[in-house]
Amino acid sequence: MSRPEGSETFLLVRSADRQQKERAMYARFCERIETALTRLQGRIERARKPIDRSVTERQIGRLLGRNSRAAARYAIRLVDDPTTPARLWKTLAQWQSRGGLGNSPRAILQELGAIQSTDIVLPTATVPQRELRPRCVVRPDRAQAVLLQRLGLCLPERLRPSIAAHQM
Repeated sequence: MSRPEGSETFLLVRSADRQQKERAMYARFCERIETALTRLQGRIERARKPIDRSVTERQIGRLLGRNSRAAARYAIRLVDDPTTPARLWKTLAQWQSRGGLGNSPRAILQELGAIQSTDIVLPTATVPQRELRPRCVVRPDRAQAVLLQRLGLCLPERLRPSIAAHQM
């Protein structure tokens, strides 16, 4: 519509079909973001080498930029996991160097892997019959004991017992 003064007036009309279309587009953007984040999470979990945090942040930024309509719905943070193998490996290497034991965590893990625990099964005379299972840690040999002492670690003599009810 034009007026004699030369300005124009615009009329905005939204229908129910348009609202459905907007919701469907929003849902599609959300689905794209969630699918990409799931793939990224799987890739991070399967990674053998540490992931560069800045590269991952840029990937997430590009993903949210491509799907900007739904990006505000997501608050994404990258959190370091202290239990990742690389971090545990590094911690063991630091303990090893602090103890003056060289720099081969693999050898330390093999030596510590030989330490075992055993269950002693003691049936009780009560009804219902139960078993007491005190778990004892096998004493380490002299070399293992020295290794544990140099790392500043000590083994418990006995782990918490578990009581299990069994029908005998």
